[in-house]
Amino acid sequence: MAKKRYQNVAARWATLYRRGASLEELAELSGATRLTIANYLRQYGIALRRRGPRDTVSKKRILLAYKEYQSGASLAEIGENMGVSKQAVQQWFVRLDLPRRSR
Repeated sequence: MAKKRYQNVAARWATLYRRGASLEELAELSGATRLTIANYLRQYGIALRRRGPRDTVSKKRILLAYKEYQSGASLAEIGENMGVSKQAVQQWFVRLDLPRRSR
C-alpha cells in the first residue's frame, strides 16, 4: 500500500507521468521513491512504461534541430551538438514526419 503522506501529490504525479515524465524524474522532484510513485500510479489505474533507455527529447527540441538541418547543418553536426548519434536525429525527424532536404 502506498504511503498516505503523498496522497496530496499523487494526482500531479499521474498528470506528469501521462505527459512523459519518468519515475526517476518524479522521484527527484518530490523526494519520494520510484516504488512509492509507481504504487500510486497503479492505484490511479495507470499502466507503467517499461524501464530502460527512452527518447526524452521534446518536440520543441526536435523542431529546433530541424531548423538547424534546414539551414544546412548535417545530421552528424546536429547530433554532436545534442549529444546523440546522427541516426537518433534522423529518427526524430522521421517520427515527426519531417521531410529530408533535397540533395
